Amino acid sequence: MAKMELMATIFFLILVNFLIAFARQQRKGWLRVLLFFIATMTLLVAVLFGIRAL
Repeated sequence: MAKMELMATIFFLILVNFLIAFARQQRKGWLRVLLFFIATMTLLVAVLFGIRAL
């Protein structure tokens, strides 16, 4: 089961990377803040999956 948690962690980290890259290109402040917030919450989920995989 640890392999699935590791794969989920890698997926979420890649998703965070793309969300932050997309958010940095946005000009509207509210959309940028929303994307950064979603990326932060996704990063928290990735950390939890990573801890569980250990």
